[in-house]
Amino acid sequence: MSSCEGEDIYASPQALTVTLDWKVVNRFPCERVDLLYDNYPTTHQVGAWIGRSCNGDLYTVVGPALFVSTDGGQNWTSRPLPQGEEGRAEATGAVAFTVLHDDRLLLASPSEDSATMGFFASTDRGASWQQISSLPASPFERIGEGFLSLTQLRDGTILFPVWRYSPSVPDKNVQHVFRSTDGGRSWQDPGDDYEPVGSGPQTRCPGIGGTFPGCCETHVLELADGRLLAAFRYSGEPQPWHQEVVVAWGGKSGADTIGRVFKQVFLGDSLDGGKTWQNLRPLLDADNKPVLLFGETHGHLQQLPDGRVILVHDYRYPLDPSESVNIVAHVSEDDGTTWRRERYHLALGIGYPSSLVLPAGTIVTATTATRLDDLGQHAAEPLHAQVIRWRVPT
Repeated sequence: MSSCEGEDIYASPQALTVTLDWKVVNRFPCERVDLLYDNYPTTHQVGAWIGRSCNGDLYTVVGPALFVSTDGGQNWTSRPLPQGEEGRAEATGAVAFTVLHDDRLLLASPSEDSATMGFFASTDRGASWQQISSLPASPFERIGEGFLSLTQLRDGTILFPVWRYSPSVPDKNVQHVFRSTDGGRSWQDPGDDYEPVGSGPQTRCPGIGGTFPGCCETHVLELADGRLLAAFRYSGEPQPWHQEVVVAWGGKSGADTIGRVFKQVFLGDSLDGGKTWQNLRPLLDADNKPVLLFGETHGHLQQLPDGRVILVHDYRYPLDPSESVNIVAHVSEDDGTTWRRERYHLALGIGYPSSLVLPAGTIVTATTATRLDDLGQHAAEPLHAQVIRWRVPT
């Protein structure tokens, strides 16, 4: 085993490196395919979303482009997404995308002032788009900034977790999992009560779909048994209970510049299709030790045919100087109750990944992966997007 350095981990584009406690413990084959497009912006704050149609075609949205693959993600063609308010998809316009059971493409995009979230559908493989619905931020000022997700359950219900907030009132924010039972044409109102209920880490946002204060950038996975598992970016305002669990839950020993000790992926469960949420918690290993630390955010979940669950996320603030900012994955063998400590290194650079699993078990991860400047604040190169085809060894 050897110490891991970013360049060495990705020395071969056709090998995926696994590390444990900063040491390389395994390498196995993978495929990495660059998503090429002429007009990528110079920014790292762009998501990559992926979906699969009934005939097996794959669709990926990255920034201003839609990519299509007819061979399981090995080769891709691209077309620009519409620009402007009707189907707005400039640099950070698209905030969520999926392919529905009826093969319609569904994309979420906020208005320029983020006061409204629009939903746009395509029935012709992305050649044209029509707005089919919208969600207002009201009674808050903004809705849906960041990397979001759309999940369609097996019964056809579409879930859209979204954060609404008011910049003028820092502690006024709430996240609900909105529901649509008509293909995204309308969305269920969560209600008019926004005062949190409960105490400690299980404080919840009230109303249908209410999650937990401080959560945003969420992805929901329907497990094989019908339960829902959600990956939240938890980075809320400092709370008294934070100091009670900061070490046990992998928080930051010293708060950041705005007082936060948590800024990482947490998990939660729903037993009723996303109407209520419970058990906010960090990712813990079998010894009850935290697996993710401050700065490991933007999580996306998938379940493999053998039942194992994977979480892919970005590793933004390495604690060890030999580690680089990159996209990594973790594995759970018990539906997300505990997690293995090994890191699967997918792509070098900062990004916002999403994944799907092909019927034979191959994982296809789409992600942006852009190098940052020496201060880690701004992109040092044009946006880089990539698809990784890989498998978790048995």
